[in-house]
Amino acid sequence: MAVMSKAEINALSPEERMGLIDALWESFGYPEADTSAEAAHREIMTHRLAEYDLQTEELRTLDQIVEQLR
Repeated sequence: MAVMSKAEINALSPEERMGLIDALWESFGYPEADTSAEAAHREIMTHRLAEYDLQTEELRTLDQIVEQLR
């Protein structure tokens, strides 16, 4: 059995990793899982990621937030 390292798995594209998950799931004898997001969900995720990428705020630590709240 060939075992992949975490680095090898991380080097795979998202589609290849989903294929790997499907293969593992099927190896347990379960029917093929529907791992694809519907178009509307994918559009929402793409929109939210684009908004996130546009944010220029500096990240703060939990301690900084707690101090600000005090």
